[in-house]
Amino acid sequence: MLLREQIILRKKEFLRKLEENSLRSVREREERERIAYLESHRRKKMNMFEDALRRAPRELFKRPQWRVIVAEVAKKTGFSMDELLGRKRKPPALNRARHECFYRLHLEVKMSTVEIAERFGDRDHSTVIHGIQKHRNILENEKCTIKMS
Repeated sequence: MLLREQIILRKKEFLRKLEENSLRSVREREERERIAYLESHRRKKMNMFEDALRRAPRELFKRPQWRVIVAEVAKKTGFSMDELLGRKRKPPALNRARHECFYRLHLEVKMSTVEIAERFGDRDHSTVIHGIQKHRNILENEKCTIKMS
């Protein structure tokens, strides 16, 4: 009787392990298929992106130099570049012009807030973040007033 129970237990254990292995192999196969699908999808997207890059004109990829943007804002607002890049805080129009510089440099040149802060009189990056947000709010308010009129 004891021998028969041991055989039954071994058979159950064998079947359990066999079932675990088959489940594991199914999961592994599904994971491999999923990874292969994602990889082929990524390759297709990359090929589409590379084709678009080849067809696009090169002027689209040229980023303006940061000094060019500061000079444009200086010319538009009537302040000198030294005033925009300096530590002076008054008049308020100077701050608004500086905020426009922060916004455009972050958007067009893709400069980080730390890089912008270093170029504008060694400011703190949170000052630049604040300026970007202020200028963005001004632009949104202008859009709202244009739509309303």
